Amino acid sequence: MKRCVTPGDSWPNNMLVKGSSDDDQPPRVFLVDFQLCRYGPRTIDLAELVYLSTRRETRETHERDVLEVYHRELTRCLGSAAPADSKPSVEDVRGEYEELRLTAMYLALVHLPVICIDK
Repeated sequence: MKRCVTPGDSWPNNMLVKGSSDDDQPPRVFLVDFQLCRYGPRTIDLAELVYLSTRRETRETHERDVLEVYHRELTRCLGSAAPADSKPSVEDVRGEYEELRLTAMYLALVHLPVICIDK
């Protein structure tokens, strides 16, 4: 898996959302609290965020779209700084996410055990 510096604590309480007065512009999200920064797989924080902030039904419905948006933004941010052949494909991102699914679920349970509570 490709590794990078990750925030290490991605969950809704560590995000600030700034709305836009323009309905065509989506809100901007800013990560805060980088005390758990680490060097790790590039999708670990995304997987942990998904498990900490969504219910199973929501994950099953929207996970594919979330991964596609993540891939699009990742490649946009890499821009010309990375050679085209080193940019991940959406399949690479999905595969990495799948490998980290169990780890993300474990981290979510450690940080917020109430996510186990269902209806």
